Amino acid sequence: MEAKLNKTKVAIATITWARNQGEKVLLMETMKILSRQNFPIVVSDGGSTEDFLNYLGTLSNVRIKRFHSPGICEQSVCSLNSAKTYRTDYVLYTESDKKFFLKRQLNNILESVNKQRDWDILIPSRSVTSFQTFPETQRNTEKLINQLAGTMFGKKGDYLYGPLLIKTELIDLLSKLEDDIGWGWRMYLIGIAISKGYKIKHIELDLPCPPHQRIESKEDKTYRLLQLKQNLEGIMLSNHYNNKG
Repeated sequence: MEAKLNKTKVAIATITWARNQGEKVLLMETMKILSRQNFPIVVSDGGSTEDFLNYLGTLSNVRIKRFHSPGICEQSVCSLNSAKTYRTDYVLYTESDKKFFLKRQLNNILESVNKQRDWDILIPSRSVTSFQTFPETQRNTEKLINQLAGTMFGKKGDYLYGPLLIKTELIDLLSKLEDDIGWGWRMYLIGIAISKGYKIKHIELDLPCPPHQRIESKEDKTYRLLQLKQNLEGIMLSNHYNNKG
């Protein structure tokens, strides 16, 4: 069921990189869910196979931006900047593999635009029960980042599930981001927005970890440490930007 919103309200920005058959099948399913919302969608792809890209081309309302190599920060910012050109009031950023979110909670987020708004960035956040379903290393690193973000930003909450519903004008705050800080771009954007007087709001939802992601490999644990570093860099860069301003 699609959210009951005017197309002028929301555009969707996402990123893809289908590296194997399993990822291709998952992303084909989730992108189909997104396209059913009937909003303009921008996909920044990091080097998926031609058959996957051809499939994206069959979906309605989808614009594809190709990268020759994947890069979370560059892909995300490219997708947001392209979505901005639709001149909607808001842009929803989401990772394309968030199947549970897209199937169960997407409409709740989109329909928040119809309600009285006391926010400029809406952050879907995991409930305490949902958070406990994630692997230990991920919980530990993300708990630390959330605690530090709460201290630096002056607002406690879960910042790290992924999707953000952003007032479109705020995308311009990413224009001075020169460093490749991976996933840290989100914390950078949030930190600068808060310093400029924009309001953020967490909306707590049932957002459990997908069952197949609940077991951590050694590579997964190392990747969580990389994400920890990237998010710390995002917080620090936003603080540096604010101090210069």
